[in-house]
Amino acid sequence: METSDDEQGQRPLLFDTEEPESKKTQIVGLLKAKKWAIVFVIAGLLAIGIVVGLVATKSSIVDCSSKTDSDKCFFTGKTRLPKILEPLTYTVRLHPNLTTFKFDGTVEIVVLCLESTRRVVFHQKDLQFSKDDITIHEVENGKLNGAVGVEEMRLDLKDEQVILKTRQLLHKNKEYAIKVTFKGNLNEKLEGFYKSSYKTKAGQIKYLATTHFEATAARQAFPCFDEPAMKANFTIILVHEKHLEALSNMPDMKKLDIGNNLTETHFEQSVKMSTYLVAFVVCDFKHVGITTANGKKVRVWTPPEEINEAELALTSANVILTHYEKYFGVAYPLPKQDLIAIPDFSAGAMENWGLITYRLTSLLVDPKESSTSNRQWVETVVAHELAHQWFGNLVTMKWWDDLWLNEGFASYVENLGVNKFQPDMKMMDQFVISNLQRSMHLDQLANSHPISVVVKNPDEISSLFDDISYHKGASLINMLNNVLHEDNFHAGLKSYLQKYKFSNAATDDLWNSLSQNASIDVKKVMDTWTLQMGFPLVTIKKEDGKYLAKQEHFLIDPEAKPAQTSPYNYKWYVPLTYVTDKGKTNSEPVWMNLGDVVLDVPVDENGWLKVNRDQKGYYRVNYPLGNWKNLAKTLQNNHKSLSPADRAGLLNDVFELARAGKVSYETALDMVSYLDKEKDYVPWRAATSGLSYIGARLSMTPYYGLYQNYILSKATPVLDELKFEDEGSPLQKYLRDMLFSTTAYYDYKPAVDKAKELFKEFMVNNASVRANFRYVVYDTGVRLGARDEWEFMWDKYQKEIVAAEKTKLLSSLSASREAWLLQRCLEYALNTSLIKSQDGDSVISSVAGNPNGRLLAWDFFRLHWATLRKRYGSEAFSFGRLVKSVTTHFQTEFHYNEVKTFFDAHPDLGSAARSLQQAYETIKSNIRWVEKYENEVIEWLRKHQPPSS
Repeated sequence: METSDDEQGQRPLLFDTEEPESKKTQIVGLLKAKKWAIVFVIAGLLAIGIVVGLVATKSSIVDCSSKTDSDKCFFTGKTRLPKILEPLTYTVRLHPNLTTFKFDGTVEIVVLCLESTRRVVFHQKDLQFSKDDITIHEVENGKLNGAVGVEEMRLDLKDEQVILKTRQLLHKNKEYAIKVTFKGNLNEKLEGFYKSSYKTKAGQIKYLATTHFEATAARQAFPCFDEPAMKANFTIILVHEKHLEALSNMPDMKKLDIGNNLTETHFEQSVKMSTYLVAFVVCDFKHVGITTANGKKVRVWTPPEEINEAELALTSANVILTHYEKYFGVAYPLPKQDLIAIPDFSAGAMENWGLITYRLTSLLVDPKESSTSNRQWVETVVAHELAHQWFGNLVTMKWWDDLWLNEGFASYVENLGVNKFQPDMKMMDQFVISNLQRSMHLDQLANSHPISVVVKNPDEISSLFDDISYHKGASLINMLNNVLHEDNFHAGLKSYLQKYKFSNAATDDLWNSLSQNASIDVKKVMDTWTLQMGFPLVTIKKEDGKYLAKQEHFLIDPEAKPAQTSPYNYKWYVPLTYVTDKGKTNSEPVWMNLGDVVLDVPVDENGWLKVNRDQKGYYRVNYPLGNWKNLAKTLQNNHKSLSPADRAGLLNDVFELARAGKVSYETALDMVSYLDKEKDYVPWRAATSGLSYIGARLSMTPYYGLYQNYILSKATPVLDELKFEDEGSPLQKYLRDMLFSTTAYYDYKPAVDKAKELFKEFMVNNASVRANFRYVVYDTGVRLGARDEWEFMWDKYQKEIVAAEKTKLLSSLSASREAWLLQRCLEYALNTSLIKSQDGDSVISSVAGNPNGRLLAWDFFRLHWATLRKRYGSEAFSFGRLVKSVTTHFQTEFHYNEVKTFFDAHPDLGSAARSLQQAYETIKSNIRWVEKYENEVIEWLRKHQPPSS
């Protein structure tokens, strides 16, 4: 699954209806013989106190085999399913009604009994069925034999489980068919089996039924054994209106006319796979297709009027799928690969095997309306999801604590895929900022988490879909690839996929495969990176004429205490690489084995040492002051003597070290004094991490103008050279866009005049704005405009059907300086008839990112807490980011206490529980920065004001 980080342009250097629980499923099967009622009440009283009503909220049944078939059986609860039954095959038949938004279904699950039992436990959520809707038969030679009666059914609503007690014993090594007939609702929660819609150019609303099952939502579509290690083969049957298309993981096998204008589409049986990868869609979409060189059919499906936007996704999927088959050494195992654009989608995309679902902006590119970053985003998400067809689908983690095996690898391999299709995107150059530094920003908090972490319930699982699993995972794979060297790494990867294909694996299985051709004990080394959170700060000191490297756990707030203990006492096996001004380097890393190490590099007081060559390692580096000064001079005099990745690494490290009190802000700010000479996007973007943090802290003070002046003195010479021409390589376009946005926001007259000129032509004459300039032009027009400009953009947003353009238009609305217009944005964000649910949280976050809207967003968040919690609380990405976006800009004790008071009164955070702790830590860090460093930074800025100021 790809995160929902739609391409948002290069921003200025500023700042860092749900269906009710079915009453039928809550009460069916609970009214039984008195002796069972008595046992249940006693057990409930002892375990959890008085049971209110008849709902068993914690009611798993202890195995009642033939030896214990008595009234002494009691109820207990376990989060994980018991390893008693192994699912072999599913036959799922569903009939979604796109008028009533309900569905009928049956599922027959053939299971192998692993030990004799009378206990059957599987998952369900929000489905409607009773004990009488369940049958169990023995299966012999593929045929149903005698029936096994169901004596009792109970629901465990907390763990979303159904517990059956059978009348007869299920025997070990026998197969049984469990059949359930059920009903459900096509929900609006963007998970499970849900409804989506789109609007045609004529204004007509069209509906579709679609799925999103990762991590634990397959149980909302059909009863199942909803754990990743319980793989099975699936046969899907969909009933739908004749004029609609039905799609699933496999090709359709036959279509039957069943009357009443209905078709029943049968799909081929799937390969063995996990429930969260099952998918099906009923829609009226069109498609374009191609057959790869290896004979695999690839199709891209879109709403009919957007089919002209499918070409980039189709051509990139064709190239990348073929490339991956060669790279992984395993043929893509399905006969087809569909990619489909879903109008309502919480994530960026989902890797369902053979039927990948995408947010519109993650799949569709209009040749006239889409920017370079729009194109890169689509190529990246396509490459990410196709990588999952091997990492995640073919080989699946055993349990969600190893989610990073899926997401970390896909986030790494996506770069290889895009590089194959579009080499000029230079994805591995961007890797430093898109993966390494992005994950470090989160991982330097005391409330981060290990990359491999124990999780139990759906909320804990959802919380793992963050920058640690995705981008730290990718960064560690990149570091390991560099250490092992490409050939050895590649050979180990192929061995892993061959050994575990169509089954499940754990992190140790990967380490064992990669160790086969390695000169190091991969598990021993990598356990220190996956089983403890955070990363090391390597401090270089002078000792006896050489350099001594020491390590410690780096925390952005050194006064914070790690939220958990470490099995390695926060020490790592660190592969040190380096380069000096004399060109001295090491072909093999110098290892810090949980301690210190001496580098075989003589100290040169007039030279420099750069450790972590090209930022391949996942660690920060601090140097003696003299070395920092020599590096700063080198950047001023000959910055190209260091690679772009090294320049980016130095700038990011020094600002984070300054925040942590490891170096002075004078040292950090001296390092960026050369930026007016920097023409490479990657170092510029890395510098924004530190600079924008300063800007955010000063933005509500009288000294913000000092910061603006300094940024303009560095940005305008580069922008003047680039000019306002949309030309050059992709990275040059990104740099121009970023600097154009920044300087316009800080009132650089040429940038403001250009943006206003283009906006006026757009508003008055309906002239198209060049795609790469749209964010800055739209934002500037709304920010410097008033009601007319805002309402013009709102009207454009409502009428626009191109997804990427809608995103840009919607984003601009939160740029206003008018409080009442920002309040309108917030109110509209909760109205799904105006702004889709998938976008509402982004609107609130955007208003919170506007200094004029910070307090508005915080007040709105608190006022509408119940609605926001209900809508986004279980989503893997949205809710945690929303919690942080409305809080982490605060920097006073007053606001910290206000945030604390609110959440103390509203402790049910769902998937955002860890995000709240990170928000608390960030606010405390902001307060500390203002107390310790604000005056130092202001004085430095005063001394370095450009002459024109």
